[in-house]
Amino acid sequence: MKNIFRLPSAQTLSLVAFGLWFCSLWLIVFVFDGRLDPYRGYHILQMGWLGPLDGNFAWYANILFLVAVPSLWMRRVTATKSAIVATILSLNTCSFDYIPTGGGGKDTIYGYGWGCSLWFAAIFLVLVAAGKRLSEIGEEGDEILIKLGGVSLMILVVSFSYYAVDDRWDAIGMERTRLESVIFKRG
Repeated sequence: MKNIFRLPSAQTLSLVAFGLWFCSLWLIVFVFDGRLDPYRGYHILQMGWLGPLDGNFAWYANILFLVAVPSLWMRRVTATKSAIVATILSLNTCSFDYIPTGGGGKDTIYGYGWGCSLWFAAIFLVLVAAGKRLSEIGEEGDEILIKLGGVSLMILVVSFSYYAVDDRWDAIGMERTRLESVIFKRG
């Protein structure tokens, strides 16, 4: 079966992925219960390396993402493994419900912001780019990565959209105000 549309080059896809990732640094990633100031992407980038102390390894997807993107720009195949592992590690983000604070405290995550969605989109897009790179050089596995990344992007958009609408459907008063800075809330 012939493809319905042509994907841009792996270099172009990786450039778009990097743009999304960079934008995610300046946007809200997490909003917390009982705390006024949310975390933006650069906050997470600064301190996320401590995540393994609390069983969270999602931050390390950034390192692998930042290895994959230049590899794709330079047309190397080595980006494939980095993109796959980055995708797997990124999914760990959904498994935790708080962020440790200094002194042994915890900030409970209330909701996810646009920075979180752009970060996921960047990770999934670099997986598509890695598949496209394999396609460009005639290696096997290209269709699987392209489809996996594409389906992941579609799931991201559909699920985030669903939860955004669902959370706002019955929200009133203070809850509606809190939802202004998040796409959707946890739980």
